[in-house]
Amino acid sequence: MDRISIIDPRGHNREVARRMGHQVVDLIVDHLASLDQQPVLQNRTLAGSPPPHGLAWPELAGILKDQIIPGAMQVAHPRFFGHMDSGPLWISVLADFLTAALNQNMLAWELSPLATAMERAVIDWLVRLSGLPEQAGGTLVSGGTAANLTGLLVAREHRPERRLILTSEQAHYSVAKAARVLGLGAEAVVAVPVDEDFHMDPVVLARLVQELPEPPLAVVATAGTTSTGSVDPLSAIAEVCHKYDVWLHVDAAHGGGALLSARARYRLAGIAKADSVALDPHKWMLQPKGIGVILVRDPALLHHVFNTGAPYLARTNGPISQGQFTLQGSRRWDALRLWMAWQHLGETGLAELIDQSLERTAYLSEAVASHPEFETAHTPDLNLLCFRLTGDDERTEEAQRRLVESGIGFISLTTLRGRRWFRTVLLNPSITPADIDRVLAALVS
Repeated sequence: MDRISIIDPRGHNREVARRMGHQVVDLIVDHLASLDQQPVLQNRTLAGSPPPHGLAWPELAGILKDQIIPGAMQVAHPRFFGHMDSGPLWISVLADFLTAALNQNMLAWELSPLATAMERAVIDWLVRLSGLPEQAGGTLVSGGTAANLTGLLVAREHRPERRLILTSEQAHYSVAKAARVLGLGAEAVVAVPVDEDFHMDPVVLARLVQELPEPPLAVVATAGTTSTGSVDPLSAIAEVCHKYDVWLHVDAAHGGGALLSARARYRLAGIAKADSVALDPHKWMLQPKGIGVILVRDPALLHHVFNTGAPYLARTNGPISQGQFTLQGSRRWDALRLWMAWQHLGETGLAELIDQSLERTAYLSEAVASHPEFETAHTPDLNLLCFRLTGDDERTEEAQRRLVESGIGFISLTTLRGRRWFRTVLLNPSITPADIDRVLAALVS
């Protein structure tokens, strides 16, 4: 028998299931362990519709090996550093397998008592890392966009009469998305100018708050902007928000990983003064997608927004269901992958990964600064650097296109101050100085 639907609870097909699982693990490990000799991106044709009776497992496994696995964008490749993506921690990949197999539903405590306890333990850990008060709380969501939406939704519940949102010119697009979803419209988002390294200007922010015709709903500060990884001056922004009684939401979707590092957490000084914080562990914490976190200083507000009073979710015993703290209904046991990484590597091991990426960024920054063909856009705060080839935009864009087509590496492009720049994110733990040198050489060849 080479087709099974579920693993029979009486064990009749366990050996078939075991062979299938072992074969998939072997395919993945062999592929990931040889990425250095492969292109970052390969073109593959997707298999067509299966026959009515389906494909035998050996045929399907062959398609996985020859088409699906090599045809994916190889984000675990040691010369992929173009976006906030990386190969995830292996322990978290195994956790994802467990999550799918056990299929817990985080909607209700009675469906997932152990998983609920684990999610709360992870939330408590992240609250401690952020410096928020012990009574703060939150929930896991699908990613940074959902976390930012949730933070602003709670802000509006707190101040329903207010409409305007102030945020950096470099803020993530999800802030404008959230304004639309909240019914405020993108015009409710007021952009605050940035300095030469793309940080929000708190002096201009204070002046804008004073000059606005109405008090703003919230200020969104960014800890790790998407283009440059810049961290807004959180303490100074928090002072403005406190003075004028404005909700402070910190989008630390990327930069939140720096909280793990004694070397880097000073960059996020002031985050503990936020009313809500968005984190995105599938970025710098190297988790499989998608897992985001929203932390709220007063979790009762979060519960007030999402508690529906549905009779089939009413608590008869046990703690409040996590489904009463989020827009999502049925939800995966996403805490397992982050919990297993925390348990397996500890804070020290996780911090080492953060510090390594900072060291690689420093190496790249020095290499670019010393090369006559390159110019930089900013001084890096975290693990992102934007630079370009001297000359016009076309030269930079053409070099990026050649690099990607060659398969040697992958970097992305962004626009800053009206010019095109290479955008690099040194996230992947497998990146070495030799990989950086090879990509730079390819860009000028």
